[in-house]
Amino acid sequence: MKQIGRRHIYPVDLKDVDEALEMIVEKIGCSKADAIRDAIRFYADYLSGLEVIRYREIGREEAKEEIKAYIKGKDGVSADGFC
Repeated sequence: MKQIGRRHIYPVDLKDVDEALEMIVEKIGCSKADAIRDAIRFYADYLSGLEVIRYREIGREEAKEEIKAYIKGKDGVSADGFC
């Protein structure tokens, strides 16, 4: 990444998405840079609502307890009668 003042410049190869970028620019009527920035913001907003789950090696009983505790903290989900 090359930094000039407060701007960041990333060397990105867009040849495999050039047609899609051109279509976005044409339909929205913005610059390529604006379209790319908006796409990054859109994707970041989408990902901010997701939870990441990582697999670990734990025992069956510990797993049951962790799942029960996780589900109890969620709206619209019940842990009653769980396993």
